[in-house]
Amino acid sequence: MGKSKRRERRELQQKQKKEQKRKRTFKEMLPPDWDILAVIVLLALVLRMWFALSYDATLYDQAGEGVRYIGQVGGEPIDSVSPPLYILFLRICLGLFGHGAAQAAFVVKGIIGTISVVLIYYIVREISDRTIAVISAAISAIYVNYMMASLALSPRVPGIFALFIVTFILLRADEGKKGNGLAGAVLGLGIMLDPYLLLFAPGFLLVSRGRKIFLGALFAVLLPWTLRNSSREGMPVPVYATAALELDITRWMVGSLEDFYHLVDKLYINGSNLISRGAGWVEPAGSTTSDNIRNSTTFGAYFYMVMALSGVVGLLRYHSKKHRALLYPVLIYLGILVLFSTTRNTNRLLAEHLAIFYTAVLLPCIIGWFRNRFSRTALPDLSE
Repeated sequence: MGKSKRRERRELQQKQKKEQKRKRTFKEMLPPDWDILAVIVLLALVLRMWFALSYDATLYDQAGEGVRYIGQVGGEPIDSVSPPLYILFLRICLGLFGHGAAQAAFVVKGIIGTISVVLIYYIVREISDRTIAVISAAISAIYVNYMMASLALSPRVPGIFALFIVTFILLRADEGKKGNGLAGAVLGLGIMLDPYLLLFAPGFLLVSRGRKIFLGALFAVLLPWTLRNSSREGMPVPVYATAALELDITRWMVGSLEDFYHLVDKLYINGSNLISRGAGWVEPAGSTTSDNIRNSTTFGAYFYMVMALSGVVGLLRYHSKKHRALLYPVLIYLGILVLFSTTRNTNRLLAEHLAIFYTAVLLPCIIGWFRNRFSRTALPDLSE
């Protein structure tokens, strides 16, 4: 009897191994919500392409000049200390498309933004359920601030894309070398796209389950360019951005009551910029904007205020330990911006996916409350 059970167990294990080795079909590789996700992705792509292709044609030349002179200050090139991969991306667009370089950059950014919608679906599915993942992807698809960011020469869109990739890898990584090392390398490349990702490094290091490997891979990617900048420019930094790499630590050196009031005022301004509409919101490239673009940026700014409020409520009410891989890097990033750096509205775009997630967590609860609140009360059975 015992031998028979062992044989059956062994046959079952062999069958399971064969099933694991069997190549999955394309349909089996798709997520369970692939049909809904496909509609969301198509909507995201159409909206982004519409914004990119209907952009005011008179501004393409102005944006093209921005591409042409990107990485220069006072006519002197500073490519070696600017984000090199993003400069390379813009100059490839310039070399391939010439006059239409700006429009090409906007289209490519729109495609990258659409892929980011898919990434946020998979990220949320790792830390929550399928319903919340679908809602998060749907909000990201129609989120005006993400779409308008594609029409600016700043590297925010590829920065968000790299940020999502690192988050997803760390969620799937165990304590082994492969996942954590890959996450560190991708973050290093992301920093060379958007320097503000450097401020996410402490948070990602905190949630990584292989910190030494993660840190080693990050240093390995950034070290060559850092050494180059140190020898050629006398600046031992991988990339250069004033608010990201020149942190104002001296503001905390309070020597008088006036200094203290100045510190409190600065912290208030930086903190309020994270939750207010703010001035100079994500403006597209060019000195002027068409009416539809201007209306979209205004709508997006107020949309963000609603998202921020609902996100805070969702965070305080429904936070779980499973969310820490998404929460901690963003909180540390925002803390550095408020406490030590100069907050700019466009830089908070890197943290807005957290508001999207907690809004998606909150929405089903609100819908359920309204359904219970306004549903008809069942009438008692009086037949007896």
